[in-house]
Amino acid sequence: MKMKLEIELLDEPGQLIKALEPVSNFGGNIGEIEHLRDQKKGNKLPVVITFDLDKEDELKNIIQALKKQNISVIRAEPVRSMCKKTVILVGHVFATNIKDTIDRILETHVVVKEVTARIKRPEEVSTVKFKIEAENEEKLDETVEIIREIGAKKDLFVVWS
Repeated sequence: MKMKLEIELLDEPGQLIKALEPVSNFGGNIGEIEHLRDQKKGNKLPVVITFDLDKEDELKNIIQALKKQNISVIRAEPVRSMCKKTVILVGHVFATNIKDTIDRILETHVVVKEVTARIKRPEEVSTVKFKIEAENEEKLDETVEIIREIGAKKDLFVVWS
């Protein structure tokens, strides 16, 4: 499981290594380290460490070990992975009220990350691409089914991947 740990370190040599040892000791496989230099307060620097951990309950041990070293833990939490799909509508998408289509997609509580449209002239066929995200495949599949129903009612060709 992917974890995100935000800690506050003294901006001095050796502090990062000191903080990474508990992560490694409890089985964390570090994927990314981000120094938030723009949020530095005095000599304290926030650092975000993203890592994989086989056992989520080991996160408690990592936090305890950091606290024993006087390292402040700002937040520690699992990272939710988002499932993604791309859906393309082809037809008179704008003439059939694209706002209604978008509103109905948003009602499913997926995240619409991007909308791209190709329009030559209003009376011609257009193409609209939606990039959507949800916490699981099931939610995405439900949303795609709703988009297919919308497409059928509005005479739009629907493709997804």
